[in-house]
Amino acid sequence: QRLLELPWVRQQRLIDDYRLKPEDAEQLCLQRANSDYFLAVVEHSKAATPKAIANWLNGEINAYLNKHHITIEAIPVPSQQLACLCDRVADNTVSLAIAKEIFAMLWQHGGEVDQIIRSQDLAQVSDSDALSGIIDEIVTNNPSQVEQYRSGKDKLFSFFVGQVMKATKGKANPKQVSQ
Repeated sequence: QRLLELPWVRQQRLIDDYRLKPEDAEQLCLQRANSDYFLAVVEHSKAATPKAIANWLNGEINAYLNKHHITIEAIPVPSQQLACLCDRVADNTVSLAIAKEIFAMLWQHGGEVDQIIRSQDLAQVSDSDALSGIIDEIVTNNPSQVEQYRSGKDKLFSFFVGQVMKATKGKANPKQVSQ
């Protein structure tokens, strides 16, 4: 009873309780500190799914840890701030691409996610009226692409989405732009 939870027991608990894929749970349980950090982030999160949090840990964070030759115990981003960052992606305040930029800022300088979003003006543009105006301008300024699109070149749709993303410096909600 005094022993810590064994790795394979914890791995199964992550699969059962958090609906993680076995390979994601296995990756998190390779080192106890990784799964401890995961559980702390999940506990602090209000909106993000455990899967999204596991993706951050197994992807972006592992890449940073490997690049800087450190373990999760030395991570300069507190679990509360990673939870907040994952929540801001989940509630569409920021895109995943912007979240990765914010993570880099947190890693280098620390701080709080919401304060960084405000001070750097990184919030996603989700206002339909604002996006409609930008889309109208792009359509007006690209008549030949519009004509090609109307004549069947469906691949140009991504060109228009890309132009909106460029005009908003990546801050437009991509799903909303596509709709």
